[in-house]
Amino acid sequence: MIAALASTIRRLTALPLDNPELLKAQYFVLLRQMPLFYFVLVVNTWALATSYLSSAPLWRTVGLCSLFTVVAILRSIRWWRVRNWGPDTAQIIHVLIVSSRIAVVMCASLAWWAFSLYPYGDSYAQVHVAFFMAVTVFATIFCMIHLRPVAWFCTAILNTSLVLFFITDDNLVLIAITVNIVLVSTAVFVVMQNHYRDFSNLADVQVKTAKMSDENIRLGNEDSLTGLANRRQFFLSLQGDLQNAKRDNRRLAVGIIDLDGFKLVNDVYGHSVGDRLLVQVGQRLAKLSNSHIQVARLGGDEFAVIFAGGEEDVALDALGMRLCAELRAPYLVGDLPIKISASLGVATYPDMASSADQLYEFADYALYQSKRGNVGSICLFSPQLYKQLHHNAVAARSGR
Repeated sequence: MIAALASTIRRLTALPLDNPELLKAQYFVLLRQMPLFYFVLVVNTWALATSYLSSAPLWRTVGLCSLFTVVAILRSIRWWRVRNWGPDTAQIIHVLIVSSRIAVVMCASLAWWAFSLYPYGDSYAQVHVAFFMAVTVFATIFCMIHLRPVAWFCTAILNTSLVLFFITDDNLVLIAITVNIVLVSTAVFVVMQNHYRDFSNLADVQVKTAKMSDENIRLGNEDSLTGLANRRQFFLSLQGDLQNAKRDNRRLAVGIIDLDGFKLVNDVYGHSVGDRLLVQVGQRLAKLSNSHIQVARLGGDEFAVIFAGGEEDVALDALGMRLCAELRAPYLVGDLPIKISASLGVATYPDMASSADQLYEFADYALYQSKRGNVGSICLFSPQLYKQLHHNAVAARSGR
């Protein structure tokens, strides 16, 4: 029984250190509620001090109340300053721990201060002490429930001190008020505890939803077979890289890759072997990618490359030859040694193409020329190829 009670207390009073998203949610809720918490306590404190101005020493009323007000204002300013802050988990834990300790100390200090004024007041002023304690308890519960350890400790401290102080008093009215405050605050705490549980569950649901959303985005932009970017992601990346190239006034190149001999592999060994071969091709291409080279699978045995490093034609030719050589090396699919090659067509911005569609179209035409005249090698789209493409387009239109 005692061990179970201790375990429950530890659970209630511990920060959810294993749940970073819940910690973050608590932090952002407290950003709004902590200044309100301090405001309510300051107003409540000055109201009680006013009741004892004519009877208690000035340092006990105005002096201590002013000291508390300064601390509350400084803490509120602190919370206001970090409203647009984007802290990491370690910083959030530090802020919550510090805030917890300060809040517990302040509640305990306010209880001591209120009870120290009690002997100086008449019956009305003494009832005000009980009222002050009730307001402090409820303000703590409502404003701090999302930081459950603080709400739990402060409520326990305030209610326990209230009971211990008034239970020995001969004033039955104050004893009745005390019992009423404890019962109602306990009920409110239980209700707010259920609210906190819903808040915690909502934070968990939001995390799961975000993960599912991220997973859906990943699946929507990733080729399911090779793990490379898919056709959709390729064109999105191309649009972004083209905008950057225009802004920075630098070159951009697009390459289209087609595997030579892949259809024969599929026909002879079947699609299962073909798929496993495509996986290995994807792995080799992925090794060649970096911050300036992005690879994607467009579909079937067609792949694409974005060269965003601003390379000149000589450098592009060297990169293309290296890529073709890498894909030409023998493959081992299970026990089957397979040898294929890859042809590559490349088009460049801004000298040959001015848009993403043109880059893709011209690179595809250069690939066609590569497979026609020099299989397994690279072909750069040139002015001569542009004239040829234009001539073919005119001929096709006149033929219709």
